[in-house]
Formats: sequence, structure tokens, C-alpha cells
Amino acid sequence: MDRRTLLFRKWYYYLYLALAFAIPLYDRLVVLMIILLFILWVAEGRFKERFRRAWQEKERRIILSFSILYIVYALGLIYSGNLEYGLFDMQVKLSLLIFPLFLATSPEGFLSQKQILHISYSFIFSCIIITLIALVLATQNYLYSHTFIEYYYDNLSDFQHPSYFSMNLNFAISLIIILLIRMWTSLARGFRTFLIILIPYFFTMVILLASKAGIISLLILLLVSLASLILYKKEYVIGLIFVLLVPFAFVGAYYLFPSSFYRLTIAKNYLDGHTPLNLDSGDGTNDRILVWRSSVEVFREHPVCGVGTGDVKDVLMEKYRENQILAAMTKRLNAHNQYLQTLVALGLIGLLILSLMLLLPAISAIRKNNLLYLLFLLLVGINFLGESMLERQAGVVFYSFFNTLLLYIHIRKQ
Repeated sequence: MDRRTLLFRKWYYYLYLALAFAIPLYDRLVVLMIILLFILWVAEGRFKERFRRAWQEKERRIILSFSILYIVYALGLIYSGNLEYGLFDMQVKLSLLIFPLFLATSPEGFLSQKQILHISYSFIFSCIIITLIALVLATQNYLYSHTFIEYYYDNLSDFQHPSYFSMNLNFAISLIIILLIRMWTSLARGFRTFLIILIPYFFTMVILLASKAGIISLLILLLVSLASLILYKKEYVIGLIFVLLVPFAFVGAYYLFPSSFYRLTIAKNYLDGHTPLNLDSGDGTNDRILVWRSSVEVFREHPVCGVGTGDVKDVLMEKYRENQILAAMTKRLNAHNQYLQTLVALGLIGLLILSLMLLLPAISAIRKNNLLYLLFLLLVGINFLGESMLERQAGVVFYSFFNTLLLYIHIRKQ
């Protein structure tokens, strides 16, 4: 490998390291890292050679195929009336195109196992910093208000919406679990102990953030990790310890932080129909159910191709107005469900592509016992149910960056 290629590999690694650090921490820093990555990608040149390699090698074609959702959204502009919003939406979703493009055309041996490990550490370390900052700010606010509500839900999450904050922490927990399972003997004892301590620390932060999707995701990823430990790793003793610890941890959290779990109870009552829906409630679950119903109504009117990338917001607002959902109109809410959001914008075609982008890698991850990739896909799939994640930079960058990176690792069996 020539010196020039080695130099570009090194700089790609540094920028990926910085981007993994920036994702939980600061949106503007994320944008800067992506711009620098794009500049580096252009500066590398040799486009004919790189694109030929991307087309000829099966692994690179698979990675590149994950940009198809962005292409379909671009096609959705053709039958959109509101091109201004459509172009803005395409800008937000640009990560869906550029990260598959970066990795599909990357130099040979783009990232080593050691470098991938460092990227994982960078993300975990960033999560530690952001949680410490959140706790410090909450403590400052507590000194003025003298109420523990400062350590709860959106009061604790000044930087990101609690759902996205929780998603980052849940993925950090997943990374730590995999590191402990696969590198137990090679990790230094002190560092191993540090990682073990981080699990209950991040666990507590997720509970305090009180995101419904975050708490449900946390439970599922722990249960799936436990099942993998017992079924595939044959670690029966450690598995038994986990069987006892996980329920104990959640029961303890329920009694220590009842407000967090009360939000789940409220949501259950709405979903069961025990609490009537209010057109001007302002409650998150109440509004979500009304928005979901409106989204389904729009889909039924435009089932195949949807309303178009640029018109999705306008059509939803019109439907809210028609159904007199005042809170949704005032807040200009999206569908608050990525499956429904894509269904409204692109119809059944878009939903099929989005679903396959989650299901096919998940099946492959199960077959090849890739627990980390499976946990990531479960985490994203669950959060898609309660948030239109691909409509916000925090969600679309998290998904596209880590999905393509984990796919790259999965294909190359690292």
C-alpha cells in the first residue's frame, strides 16, 4: 500500500474517532466532522478506481445499497409541491447517503480492529462526559429550586431530547457488554472494573431521563444480551447472576425513581383506552396516538408512493387541522414514528425499504451471532416506534454512522 493511501487511512480514522466522540456531545461539532470527512473524501481523488472497486466487490455493494432510502426520498421530490421543505429534509437526511458512500469507496483495510475498538472507547468516553455535565447542571439548578425534578426527564437533558440521550447511553451499555463478553481476559483488571461500574451508572441515567423508549430499549437489550450469554456463550454461571440482577435492578429503579415508570403507566392507560384521548392535552402519549391515527389516515389516501418528501409536513398539518388536534398543530409535530413518517412520505415502497434495512441485517446478525449489531438494530427499531428519528440530525447521524460502521465490521468479520 502506497504512502498516500496510508495517510488518508490515518486521517479517516482520526475523523471517525472525533465523530464518534461528537455524536452524544454537540450537534454542531458533528456537522463540522462530517464536512471535514467529505473534504477528505474529495481530496483523496481516484474516483474512477474507487467507484469501480465499490461496484466489483460484493461487500462494498452491500454497504452502498444502504443509501437507497436516501435515493427514494430524493425521488419523492419529483411529486412534491413544497420543494423548499423537501430540499431542507434532504439536507437533514444527507448522512443516509454519505456514510455508505464513504465506506463503500474507502481504502483497503480502512479500519483495523484496534482502531474500531478506539472508536468504541471514544463514544463511551463522550457519554461519560455528557452525563457528568448533565448532572453538574442539574445540581446547579437544584441549589436554586431545591426540587429533585431537576434530575428528571428533560430537566436533566439540556443538550438533547431525552429519547436521543437515552439511545446514546443504551448503545454505550451495549458496547460495554460486548467488550466485557469478548475481551474479558485481555482487558486490564482496573479498566475492566471501570467498565463494569459504567453499566449501573448509565443504567441509572437512562432511568432518570425517563424516556419510555429508552427504558423499554434498556430492558430488551439486557434480556437479549442475557439470552446470548446463556445460549451461545454457554456462560451459565454469569447468566444466572444476570437473571437475578436484571429484575432486581428494574424493581429497585421502580421504587427509587417511581416518576420515570409512572410515564410508562400513563402510556399504557392511553394505549389500553382506560384514559380518554384529549385533542388539546399536550401529553406526549396522548398526542402521539392522535398523530399516529392522522398519519394512518393520510397513508390510506396515498398508499403506494405517499404524499412526497416535500409535502409530508404540510399534509400532516392539514390533517391535524381537519381532525382538530390542537396541540399537534401548535407544535407542528411530525408523525413521531419513523415507520409512519416514511409511510406518509413515500408510501408502502418507502416503508418496505426502511423495514428491509433493519430486518435483513438483523437476520444476518442472528445467523452469525453478531450480538452488537443485533442490539444496535433492536435499539434503533424500538426508537423508530416512538420518534421520527430520521427527521432530526441527532437521529439520522447516529443511525447512519453506526449502522454503516457496524455493517462494515459485520461483513469483514472483525
